[in-house]
Amino acid sequence: MKTGLFIGRFQPFHLGHLSVIRQMEKECDELIIAIGSAQYGFYDKNPMTAGERMEAIGKVLRKEIKKPFCIVPVEDINCYPKYVSHVESLVPEFDVVYNTGNEVIAELFAAAGYEVRNFQKKVGICATEVRKAIAEGSEWKHFVHEEVFSFLVEKKIDERIRRLMKDESR
Repeated sequence: MKTGLFIGRFQPFHLGHLSVIRQMEKECDELIIAIGSAQYGFYDKNPMTAGERMEAIGKVLRKEIKKPFCIVPVEDINCYPKYVSHVESLVPEFDVVYNTGNEVIAELFAAAGYEVRNFQKKVGICATEVRKAIAEGSEWKHFVHEEVFSFLVEKKIDERIRRLMKDESR
């Protein structure tokens, strides 16, 4: 039985993230989604709380993924030598780490003996660009799953992103 781990901030969860999770579902029996930087929220780069990210991702995965999954918040500890053991202490056992370009994560988990599968970020989709499009009032619905779009609008998180990014640009 193989279990995959995918760590991300998911600020917000977008279709690039979902494409990695779909690949995980093909290759693994169970999926662990770790919400990184879980202690942050209400900042321009981290506008959503861990609970909001867990809720949004859960809505998508319950609709799209058939394999068992769990979503776990992981706070930053700002100490790379201890990061892998920190993650191991918070999430169920896993065999393979799915990574979308974070070289530090890849190096740390590979050094700890884990298989690391690297994925290129889907062209045109990164959470920074999604937040920027929201802040500028540009079209952004095509970057995210319909469940995430509805969640962000219903909870007025899109408005929060606009406000936070406007405040940060001063």
